[in-house]
Amino acid sequence: MEPEFKVYQQQVAKNAKAMVEVFLNRGYKVVSGGTENHLFLLDLVDKNLTGKEADAALGRG
Repeated sequence: MEPEFKVYQQQVAKNAKAMVEVFLNRGYKVVSGGTENHLFLLDLVDKNLTGKEADAALGRG
């Protein structure tokens, strides 16, 4: 693995952790409470938002 790619991977994980903090500070629930990699899952049940609506809001619908 190239050193540059390792640095890139570390930055991606750091960015995901920063995004989790923003969501938590804005009152969203993160299912696992955080992330150790580039993935995290938001619980939108208390936001009255369906998966279909979230998908459309993200521009995929």
